[in-house]
Amino acid sequence: MCKLAAEFPSRVVPALGLHPWYLQNCSKDWRKNLQELLEQNPKALIGECGLDRLKDVPPNLQKEIFAEHIYLAKEYKRPMLVHAVKAQNWLEGFWTSLKEVRFVLHSFSGSVELLERALSFGAYISFCPQTRARKNFKELAQAVPLQKLLLESDGPYQGNPADISALAKDVAECKNMELKELAAEVYKNSREFIDVR
Repeated sequence: MCKLAAEFPSRVVPALGLHPWYLQNCSKDWRKNLQELLEQNPKALIGECGLDRLKDVPPNLQKEIFAEHIYLAKEYKRPMLVHAVKAQNWLEGFWTSLKEVRFVLHSFSGSVELLERALSFGAYISFCPQTRARKNFKELAQAVPLQKLLLESDGPYQGNPADISALAKDVAECKNMELKELAAEVYKNSREFIDVR
């Protein structure tokens, strides 16, 4: 990804971090390696990192490495892409730290209560095409303030970039907005979120 970002700097913004699914395979030098990559890539975001209760990865390892990512986000003043699956209770130990960084709960598919809790700590909320299949999709779409809304493909796992148009159309309908207006706001939010100060 860093090579693509170097080749297409106006189109590709790298995100660097350890996904919770693969923590047991990481090297002992992962933190040092990540720091070096962040220093070499001053526009890189941090992530995707976070917590996942569905995977057989020790909870303490997940929490320890997630805490390190938050620390690095503060130290390097980088936005974070947060993965959180069935981890509402685990997140309780991290909200105060997350409030000190710019972060998004990516591919959000949780409850309205979790959404509101995350928003109270400054989170951006990102939907992916698969979010539309959730029973509470309309309620979630209506609950996210427009200035905190992002859209993503989360491809190739949950969709592809072509699916974002349909997602945006559905979110606009839920919010009783014109599609062009919603698209302009989401684009503005994405620029503000990835802006590495």
